[in-house]
Amino acid sequence: MDYFLILDFFNKFNDMCLTCLFCNILQNNLNLEIINIIINLLKYFLNFPFLDFTKIDIRILFFLCEYDEFFLNLFTIYKLPNIVKEINKLDNSIYSIIDLFLKKNYFLKLNSKFQFFTIIFQFLIFKKFNNLETLQKDLLFYIFYKSNFPIYFHILFKYFPNIENYEFIKKLSKFLFIEFIYKNEDILTILKTNEFFEILFKFLIQLQKLILNYLKIYNFTNLDLKELLFTKKNNLIKQGEFLLFYFYKENDNFTNLEIFKEIYFENKFIFLNFIEKKFFYLKYLNLEKAIKFLNEIFLEFIVQKKELNNLILKNVFFIIFEFISQLNTNIEINNNFTFLDLFFKGLITIPYYLLKDINITILYYLFEHLNDDISIKSILLLLIIEKCNNSKNVLSSIGGLSFFKNLLQNEKNEQIIYFTSKYLMKHLSQSFPNEYYSYLSNVILKSQK
Repeated sequence: MDYFLILDFFNKFNDMCLTCLFCNILQNNLNLEIINIIINLLKYFLNFPFLDFTKIDIRILFFLCEYDEFFLNLFTIYKLPNIVKEINKLDNSIYSIIDLFLKKNYFLKLNSKFQFFTIIFQFLIFKKFNNLETLQKDLLFYIFYKSNFPIYFHILFKYFPNIENYEFIKKLSKFLFIEFIYKNEDILTILKTNEFFEILFKFLIQLQKLILNYLKIYNFTNLDLKELLFTKKNNLIKQGEFLLFYFYKENDNFTNLEIFKEIYFENKFIFLNFIEKKFFYLKYLNLEKAIKFLNEIFLEFIVQKKELNNLILKNVFFIIFEFISQLNTNIEINNNFTFLDLFFKGLITIPYYLLKDINITILYYLFEHLNDDISIKSILLLLIIEKCNNSKNVLSSIGGLSFFKNLLQNEKNEQIIYFTSKYLMKHLSQSFPNEYYSYLSNVILKSQK
């Protein structure tokens, strides 16, 4: 094999790919055949350890992240170390990274979430805090790492509370400092505590500014709101989405407005993004009102309208799941788990006081229609079982024991069968103990013969 030929071709690869990709993009003609050729070529090059993958143009890997999570990993491996130096090659710089992060967030593994946070952290350090000592930078990063901030911080890019002042930042700074610095005597001995608290506070202020610039809350435009929302330009759509939220976040009857009816029929994802932002907004103000809003909106626009788009249904599940779940603060976030994996490993708990007010009809509808992801389907079944264990009315509302019996007869997945049979056995042993144990004894005797 002629390694020099391969090396020469690899070195020309950047220009070829950029020409192909950007010609397609400019013509608004994303030719999947060309994209697949580039994907296969890159995967082929990975077989040659002598090739320097840091030389691949950041724009190529960034573009391919949309099509294959494999390239999301390449992007974080080969571009993260020098991301601040290369980031200006991307349209909108750091905001392009944030866009990608928010699009993929619910489906990312924890190590990818961690990498995205690291990019944003390094960007702010490089731009605003480059004069910090190495120890101070490391301790600042340590606080966010230990608090699991990289797993949840995406929420702030959807809705940031108290934009008029630093009230939220003050509370967050105080919490992080007390929990992860003040209670750690080893760290306190090497710190000037007042000085470090000020560094933490200033860093979070810069993060807030980055978030608000991303949200473009104050960047009003003369363009019509519908023009912004229904254009093909992503940056204008994003601006339109946040202006939509800014104008209508207080409106409790927004679904009756003509603009929202148009949005629902033109682009359901914009509609769902508004729902998510409004939910976080209400959650910060009034938890009870937020849950009521979530139930009403998903019953009307998901269940009653019989939504079948798989991606929308998954996003609805993740909005609910993220809300009701609580993460163990001692987990190692730099690993290959997804958010769902943490649940099955017992590292995420779901308190019943959060689950109890989520309408069973929504969970049941998601369970019946999300059939391509067994992890999601299994979690939904466990949530349904937990609600049934705590309320006879909930059980009867989904068809009583017949629902579980039919599931046991028709389901092919072992995990679903296991959870279903376990629930039925428990229910029967409690409701009909004599018959259950008599039947069980007969089964045991027959198996021993």
